[in-house]
Amino acid sequence: MNIDTIVGNYFFSLRTPARTAFFTLVTALGNVGVIAGLVAIVVLVLWYRNKKQLAAALIIELGIAEGITYVGKLLFHRARPLHALIVENDYSFPSGHATIAVAFYGFMAFLLLKQYTNKHARLAVVIVASVIILFIGISRLYLGVHYFTDIIAGYVVGTIGLLTGIYLS
Repeated sequence: MNIDTIVGNYFFSLRTPARTAFFTLVTALGNVGVIAGLVAIVVLVLWYRNKKQLAAALIIELGIAEGITYVGKLLFHRARPLHALIVENDYSFPSGHATIAVAFYGFMAFLLLKQYTNKHARLAVVIVASVIILFIGISRLYLGVHYFTDIIAGYVVGTIGLLTGIYLS
C-alpha cells in the first residue's frame, strides 16, 4: 500500500456526521468565493493605506500559485479519490485548496508579522495561520476529495507563491 491509500483509509475511518460538518466548514476557508472576497477586502485596505506594493505582491503571488496549480492539474490529469463527500469537477493534483491556504493565509500572517513586535503576538499569528493552513489540508483529506500527495504538492506550490509575494513586497 502507498502513502495515499494509507492516509485515505485512515481519514475514511474517522468519518462521523459531526466531523463532516466541521471539515465542510473548514474547507470553505479555501473556497474560491471566500478567498476572492477576503482578497478584495485586503487589497482595498492595503490600497487605502497606500500600501500598493503589498497589494500588488498579494495579487501577483496568488496569480502565480493558482497558475501553477492550474497547469499541474492539466498536466497530471489525476482523478479524484473514490468515496468523496463533496463533488469536485476538476483534477486532483495538486490541491488548489492547499495551495491557496499557504499562499493567502501565509501572506496574511506575513502582513501581520510586519505589524507586531511583541513576541507573543507574533507567535500567535504564526500558530493561527499554521493551524488554518494545516486544517484546510486535513479537511480535503477527510472529505475524500484529495490524496495526501495532492495536499503536499499544493503546500509546495503555495509556498512558491508565498515566497514570491514576500520577495515582491
